[in-house]
Amino acid sequence: MNDNLLNHLLREGITPSFSFPLDVCDFKGEGYKSGNRHTWPNTQQDLKKALSEYSPGRVVTIDGEKYKVQGLSFFNSPCRVNRARHIFKDGFSDENTNLKWYNRCTMQNCGFVENNLNEKSELTECPVCDTTGSVESGKWYRPEGFAPLVVPWDAHKDRAKPHTDPPGYRYEMRAQTVSRSDDDIQNSGGVKLPAPLSEVGEENLKLISLKDNDIVNKLPIADRNLLSSFGDRMKIRTSNASNEMESIDLIIINSGYNSSGYTVCPDCGRLELEARKLNPGHHRPYSPPRTREMNKDDPDFEDLDSQAASHCMGTRMSGNGLNSLFLGMTFKTDMILFTFDVDTPFNTDKRTILNNSLNDGVRAIKEALITEIQAVKKFMKMEIGGGLRKHNVTVDGETRTVFDIFLYDDVSGGAGLTTSLFDGEEGYRDFVEILKRVELRLSGSLCMGGKGCDKACVGCLLDFRNKREHDKLDRKNGLRILRYLLYGKVPTIETGNQNDTPHDELQNLANQLGGDLSQMNDYVVKANQDEGVIEITFNQENLKIRPISEMILPRMDEKVNEFLQVDFTPERMDMIQDFEDLWKSGGDPKELLEGKEMIHLSILKFYNERQKIASTINDLLSDLPF
Repeated sequence: MNDNLLNHLLREGITPSFSFPLDVCDFKGEGYKSGNRHTWPNTQQDLKKALSEYSPGRVVTIDGEKYKVQGLSFFNSPCRVNRARHIFKDGFSDENTNLKWYNRCTMQNCGFVENNLNEKSELTECPVCDTTGSVESGKWYRPEGFAPLVVPWDAHKDRAKPHTDPPGYRYEMRAQTVSRSDDDIQNSGGVKLPAPLSEVGEENLKLISLKDNDIVNKLPIADRNLLSSFGDRMKIRTSNASNEMESIDLIIINSGYNSSGYTVCPDCGRLELEARKLNPGHHRPYSPPRTREMNKDDPDFEDLDSQAASHCMGTRMSGNGLNSLFLGMTFKTDMILFTFDVDTPFNTDKRTILNNSLNDGVRAIKEALITEIQAVKKFMKMEIGGGLRKHNVTVDGETRTVFDIFLYDDVSGGAGLTTSLFDGEEGYRDFVEILKRVELRLSGSLCMGGKGCDKACVGCLLDFRNKREHDKLDRKNGLRILRYLLYGKVPTIETGNQNDTPHDELQNLANQLGGDLSQMNDYVVKANQDEGVIEITFNQENLKIRPISEMILPRMDEKVNEFLQVDFTPERMDMIQDFEDLWKSGGDPKELLEGKEMIHLSILKFYNERQKIASTINDLLSDLPF
């Protein structure tokens, strides 16, 4: 054996120590130098990071040399010539217990992952987003290590031999190096962010009380009220990795380039992004043993000896309706879950679950929480990870969808970081401070220039830690959702402002719309905000438009609700028009507006389809019906 016991125990996640990384993964090229077995490169990485850092197809730099990740490595394989065969000999069949099922919804922003790893999902409809046919199944393998290709080497010219040159019993067999000009080296796999496997058994998780307990009652009344209000809408639970009854498994999957998985050779473990690149007669991600190193008493000795001197003749692994492999792992760690209902005032239509504004806003809260927890608790950066999850719960016979923000210790086995947030009175005091700092961060006060960015910037949310989510963070919508969770304020255009009440954003929208309309005509079209409504004036006629959050029911918006409360009747409801209906109806917009006093449109539409809005309004202004 070329490995020691400690490395093996660490690799398997058996040795529990915060001082050592668990689930250790190798990246090594096993070849020959001067006729003797030699390994270079040879490095290790925590498997959670290795699934991304050593993603097949990626180029890594070690000791100044660039290597392309193109295969798997196996610890102490029973066959040193065909090292992958003991893992993949049964292909994708159900008899292959080395592979697990990965059943998930493929709809953007859904994130549903089924907890069943042993069987293919039979779901025809996603239970979270209700999309038909969106639940797909694949199989994944937990890698022990990764490797570059090992090729015959010309020691005199210090370069690889031609591809057609077989391994034979070359004096030199080295890991293949690459340059940045090589084809396709930038294409690599995509790693899904960790996701809790399911809500099964989560009733055993420890519930954190935010009101009416001995510790909370010792806090100042303002802090007690804040926690109580937050607790009215947010359920907090902790998962303890060391307690089987209070633990949740997280799963990480590298699903390959464009989520297509990897083509794998079942004999040597070579991986390719494209099936056409894996044909019989390829180099292995290791050098087979010399004749002198093989067991001559093995009845297959002659056959294996011949194979070792030749290219690998393995073909693409397939079966069970599958022909590509995912890579992944599950792990336990300490975790805290913040759960809230997607219920009124939010739009309870299942499409809201997939809404970018809602998802990007919750994701912004998650990132702000991680940043402020690390600052207040003085944790090191990168010690805490986090993510989002949606799942269904049934209460009193009624099924509804809930959102989880889950934060976890980013080390297998846990380190007690996230589960210590509410330890003693100091923990509760710190959490109040964390909530206040999260609101300040999302308010825009920390943004570049201090006036608040449009979505996210390095001042408020963007960090190396969340680089994969930079385009999925929305500070303003995060602030709107947070203020609902903290104070019960319905998300509106105003609650996304720095000080909650000014109409700066609304006036900015009015100015932009007025400018667009004026450019379409030879006269100035006035557009101003007045009491939360954009008023467009032309020839003594007024058109009132209210931008509302796309996350909520229109009638829950503050200004729409005020209008309805004057005289809440069906006739009053008929006096409100969704601006988007003017596009979808196919009828005459002027007829649709007959008798209407207010038009509403989502904030997102105002930003994304300004020209279309201006053009529609311009047509209406020529002959307003009211």
